[in-house]
Amino acid sequence: MDGASGGIAPNRRHGVTTPVSDRAGGRAGIRLDPRIAKCQRFVIRTVNNPPSHDSIQSARLKSKPLTGRFRITHAEFIAGGESELAPGPSPNGNWRLSQ
Repeated sequence: MDGASGGIAPNRRHGVTTPVSDRAGGRAGIRLDPRIAKCQRFVIRTVNNPPSHDSIQSARLKSKPLTGRFRITHAEFIAGGESELAPGPSPNGNWRLSQ
């Protein structure tokens, strides 16, 4: 994920992008600052992620399909939990069109 709107604005959003590793932040995930986060960690993991898979086929946030958008809010990020990305070898037009 990347900081799509920058800064620390209250409406900050993070774009869902093609993963470069199987799990962001290693096994422990991304540590969140306890002064602002509701949870200690946010984990981003992938399913079926060989180097040739450079297009996202589907995404889930806290076990629910991430549909209708390709960004998560900063509030969702600091709430902690897990995001699951399923990349594939070519773009999934249905997933992108549903965004």
